[in-house]
Amino acid sequence: MPGRSGNHCALGVLTSASASVSTRRIAKWSGDVPLPDPGDRALPHSVDAQTCPAQFFCIGHVVLISTTAGVLMVRMHVVGSAALSLLLLLLAPSASVASPADASLPGGAPITVLVPSYQDLLPEADAKGSVHEPLNALIASAPNGSLIEFPRDEVYRVDFPLEVDHKSDVELWFKGSTITTPRPTPYKDAKLDRARAHLRINSCDNIKVTGLRVHGPHAVDQPYSEALEAQHGIEIQSSTAVRIRDLEVDGVWGDGVYASSHGDTGEQTRGVDVSQFAITAVGRHAFGLTSADFVAIHDGWLSNPRRAVLDLEPSGTRGSISVVHFYNVTFGGGGLYFVASVGSGTVNGVVVEDVTALGRGLQSVVSPNLDRDPNAVRKNFAFRRLTSDVEYAGNHGGVLTFFHTENVWVDQIDQPLQPRRDMQIARFFDCTGTLEVDGVPQVSEVGSAA
Repeated sequence: MPGRSGNHCALGVLTSASASVSTRRIAKWSGDVPLPDPGDRALPHSVDAQTCPAQFFCIGHVVLISTTAGVLMVRMHVVGSAALSLLLLLLAPSASVASPADASLPGGAPITVLVPSYQDLLPEADAKGSVHEPLNALIASAPNGSLIEFPRDEVYRVDFPLEVDHKSDVELWFKGSTITTPRPTPYKDAKLDRARAHLRINSCDNIKVTGLRVHGPHAVDQPYSEALEAQHGIEIQSSTAVRIRDLEVDGVWGDGVYASSHGDTGEQTRGVDVSQFAITAVGRHAFGLTSADFVAIHDGWLSNPRRAVLDLEPSGTRGSISVVHFYNVTFGGGGLYFVASVGSGTVNGVVVEDVTALGRGLQSVVSPNLDRDPNAVRKNFAFRRLTSDVEYAGNHGGVLTFFHTENVWVDQIDQPLQPRRDMQIARFFDCTGTLEVDGVPQVSEVGSAA
């Protein structure tokens, strides 16, 4: 492939490549679909909070500034690249943030670890043909700063998680290869570990996953199963700066991508970017966040999640989710909600924009559970430029329904409503702060919806 050279060799052996890291990563995409340029909508890269203590994110005429002391809201009359650059300049520390160093062999060439084919790994497989053990041994042995390169379009049976554990500056380049768990017959015999994610990233920093295909045992007509709901396609635990690109997830019992603080360190996941994805027939949510900051999900399509497209539900009363940007996505089929943010904890700073729903409505709900957590918070939500091609006739008489939420902006929602019913694009119950629909201030209703 252009941009790659050197003597590639077998399992666990390190090889050098003459091209620089940046050249290699560009070469991967030559001839493929061009990478989208998010422009001013891009989230800032995740950096050490002690090195750069403030970051920002725009919601219409509002800028959210995330600091070590919390998230602040600042009104802005001019929002654009110039204004954001000025704001970043004012917030930036005097010292520049150095990019992580790449591991290298003597002489400065990057390290590449080559993954053998499934057939070559079969002698080390378990009795059912799963090669999770040799693959995990390879990943564990790869040094920080390395590229783990899979064969193109290979299929690996993996009945237990692939683990990327306490790694930094590592890229897994799957090149269209699939990790799969066969579909048991009949379905009622699918008694696998509830938390058996297909790929788990635990307590890592600066990880890239490119070109992965995940095929799980959940069929599109099978119901949601609480006993299997944590079998995610990719699970990110207590990690920072994780970038996932060119991803396909089909038929997992849990979420397509899940981010949490469930890792060894117990820290919040911070800085996740998922793009160019196709997620289908998952048993719970397409994307589930329970403890994460600065998350961008964009430029992809999905269909038939069992529950929500995007679920923002903190894990417990101390959990939090902040600064989430979901955009340029097409979805259709199945599911209870488009966006759901209920439960305990804090969710602060969510932008959902430029989304098309095909064959289903945009019904969404934001509602902290104050009975369970009197201190739960939902604030600073923006929904704009959303389109659906079917009539909506759902609960509460509102497509987007907000309870006990502070500051909501709703703009340009193209959702047909069922005629002769008291239907609204957005309804607010016991909400406070700025509440706007297409620039028009709204008055919150008092009390719960009927």
